[in-house]
Amino acid sequence: DNVSLNILLTANTFDIDLSIPVSLREKFSQPCADVVVANPPWGNPKLEDKEAREANDIGLRWCAGNDYPVGNKERSQTYIWKTIDLLRYGGTAGLLVSAGMLFNFNRSTMEFRKKFFSSVTVDYIFNFTHTRKFFFKGSNAPFIAVIFNKTKAIVSKNRIHYWSAKRTANIGSLQSVILSRNDLKFINQSDAVKEHIWKIYWWGNHQDEALIRYLKMNDRLRDLTKP
Repeated sequence: DNVSLNILLTANTFDIDLSIPVSLREKFSQPCADVVVANPPWGNPKLEDKEAREANDIGLRWCAGNDYPVGNKERSQTYIWKTIDLLRYGGTAGLLVSAGMLFNFNRSTMEFRKKFFSSVTVDYIFNFTHTRKFFFKGSNAPFIAVIFNKTKAIVSKNRIHYWSAKRTANIGSLQSVILSRNDLKFINQSDAVKEHIWKIYWWGNHQDEALIRYLKMNDRLRDLTKP
């Protein structure tokens, strides 16, 4: 094809079937990719950005029609589902997405986590929340990088490599992030649906998790003071 060269396409990824001729649909619709690398939009579009809001609505309708939960209409979550749809079985994806997929605890985001972490095998998650201002000027939105495979997750056995980048004195002059072994934690994929686990291992370790778990087993002070 003279326009796409069989590798390029300018279209809304959630509305491809209406954008291209039948002869090209195999190349740009599910499942067509072995590898997907992307930095999709994050957050909810601004009210004045009509085009972005219309595009997001198309993505949300596509997710709803395929029974894919999306937390707080978060655009990057819609792209995660579309990425899985585009990947061939065994394919790999690397995405920069909103950190809210890990840390938010509203019902819709919890439903997203539950389905996502049971649908794929997650190898790596890099938490760039603490260093986000050094990557994108004028943006303060926390983000992560997630690398996963389109294989049926054995959640009880898989361990996710969870790296948390830290802001240091040299980061401004070097314009780069250095990760050390202390920044690496291992999280069982079966625990990945719990938003608190990501916060604990961001700064702490398994001992901190054990302490918090022990404290939660005891009565809270407010419960003891109730009449």
